[in-house]
Amino acid sequence: MRLRYKIGLLTLAATTAIAPAIVSTAPAQAAGQVCEAGGGGLCLNNWSGSGAVKMGQNGFSNQSFGLAAMPLACGHGRVTHTCPFTVGTGLNDAFFDDFIATMEYNPTRQCIGTTSSSRAAILTTCPDTAGHGGGLGTILVERQNVNNCFSQNGDTQLADVHWSSQDVTFTGLTGSTAVGNPAAMFSNVTFAVACWGTG
Repeated sequence: MRLRYKIGLLTLAATTAIAPAIVSTAPAQAAGQVCEAGGGGLCLNNWSGSGAVKMGQNGFSNQSFGLAAMPLACGHGRVTHTCPFTVGTGLNDAFFDDFIATMEYNPTRQCIGTTSSSRAAILTTCPDTAGHGGGLGTILVERQNVNNCFSQNGDTQLADVHWSSQDVTFTGLTGSTAVGNPAAMFSNVTFAVACWGTG
């Protein structure tokens, strides 16, 4: 099944001096595991609590991840023809109207991202609900209607905005078939370890 979303409650401010918090029409994501191929594969894991995101067996500890919606980003939390990818790459058109999100590790309220020198997934600071701030590579787009994922029970792929813009092609969060291998941002991924669902 497709990934479900975590949502927060919003108190709308009467003045513009106070920024709104999270608003989402997406369904709520229970704290749980995010696994390859709808939970049939390995799952995202905060490896030994170190902040390195690697692949662990379904049921390991340190696997409480969930998508967090970003309802103030771009077009009310969806891709527009000019946002969030770099203009001129064609990616905004390719992903038009798909959901913008971040993958949060619930216990520490950190998000999956990368460093500028490595595409290996790590936990870093989350962006705000408008996509501002946060660590490198933390903004993701949920790729809808992906044929190779539908063959894996309708799971979804997650395109990384930073790395996809740099590569000028789909570059997404990708797992591994081996326990202890890092999750990472790879380009042109068409296999089951890049299809995610709830475990």
